[in-house]
Amino acid sequence: MKNHFVHRRAILAITAAILIAVAAIPAEAQTVLSGAYNTPSSNSGNYSINSSGTATFTNGYTFQATTTLTLGNYSTLNWNQNATLAGTTVT
Repeated sequence: MKNHFVHRRAILAITAAILIAVAAIPAEAQTVLSGAYNTPSSNSGNYSINSSGTATFTNGYTFQATTTLTLGNYSTLNWNQNATLAGTTVT
């Protein structure tokens, strides 16, 4: 019975250490895109289009080089403008 108690205590200590380590990882904000974006603007950060969502870009909307764009299942990205997604990571 004593070994069982020691084993459970070790598992608890390991679990606590993992939770503390995960909590220390900095979280980055992510903006969910939906709808039309037609105002000239320049943005950076992490963006996503939810599953089955749609986002349409026109009229000079650009992303900075540090941008990550995540597309959900069956999402739609309409890029209706004379611009590129150069430097943007799309996943």
